[in-house]
Amino acid sequence: MHNSEYNLYKADDIVYKDLTSNLFYYQKHKDNPWVKGENFGDYLSKIIVGKIAKENGFENMVNRSNKLLAIGSILHFAKSDDIIWGSGINGKISLEKLTFNNLDIRALRGPLTKNILNKMGIKTPDIFGDPALLMPSLFDNLVYKPVKNKVTIIPNLNEYEECKRLISSSFSLISPLRHWSFIIDEILTSEIIYTSSLHGLIISEALNVPVKLFKPFGGETMFKYEDYLEGTGRKLVKMPKTFHDGVVERNGVSFNKLNMELSDLVDSFPYDLFGRSRDD
Repeated sequence: MHNSEYNLYKADDIVYKDLTSNLFYYQKHKDNPWVKGENFGDYLSKIIVGKIAKENGFENMVNRSNKLLAIGSILHFAKSDDIIWGSGINGKISLEKLTFNNLDIRALRGPLTKNILNKMGIKTPDIFGDPALLMPSLFDNLVYKPVKNKVTIIPNLNEYEECKRLISSSFSLISPLRHWSFIIDEILTSEIIYTSSLHGLIISEALNVPVKLFKPFGGETMFKYEDYLEGTGRKLVKMPKTFHDGVVERNGVSFNKLNMELSDLVDSFPYDLFGRSRDD
C-alpha cells in the first residue's frame, strides 16, 4: 500500500466514521485494512452512505442492534432484521449460509437476488440498483479525460496476483485494493477498461467510460454480474472469456449504454437510520 493512500483512508474516516458506524461492508484485511488496502467496490459502501448522509445534514448514524448492508455480495453476512440497501447474494456461497428469517429490505442489487429471497419467504420491493451507480451524482468532479491509447485492466480481487504475471506491461494494471479515488482517476483517464471486477464494470458504466467485461477466473461465478445487469434492465447474452484466453478487446463483452432512472434507489436510502426522515 502506498503511504499517501493510508492518509486518504484516514481522511475518509475522519469525514464518514460517525455516519457509517452501523454499516457493514466486506473487508479482506480486517486486521489492518488501511495498510493492506480495501477492495474498492466494497469500500465504496462507506463513501456513498457517508456522503449521502453528510449531504442531508446528518451528523451520526443511530446506534441500533441491526446493521446496514449496502454495496456488495454480502447477504450471507446478514442477520435477521438487518437493513439492506443495494446488496446482493454471492453466487459462490452456499444458500445454506443465508440464516436470517427476516430482512428490512429497501433495495436490492438485482432480481436474481430478489427471486432467491422471495423463495425463502422474505418480502422484497421492486427497487434495484447497486449504490455505486450514484457516484457521479455525489461527486461532481468526476470528469472523463482519456489519455490516448491507455487501456486499463482492473481484475477481480482474487485475480490480481495472477494478472501481474499474465498481463503485458503495455496495459495499465490496477489492483482493486488501491484507494477508490486512485482507481476512479485511472478509469477516467483510460480510453477503455477491461475488467473482471464487478465494480470495475459498474463504475466505468456510471462514468460513461467504455468498458469490456471479462469472465472471472479466480473462483467467482457470473451470478453477481448477471444480477447487476438484470437490475439495470439488461442481460448477459454472450459469455465473455477470461484474461487467460487473451487480453484482447474481442474476448470481453460490452453492454447497451446504461439508461436507468435512479430516483427510486435514492429515495429508498435508509434516512431513518440517522434519526429522522429525508424530508424533516
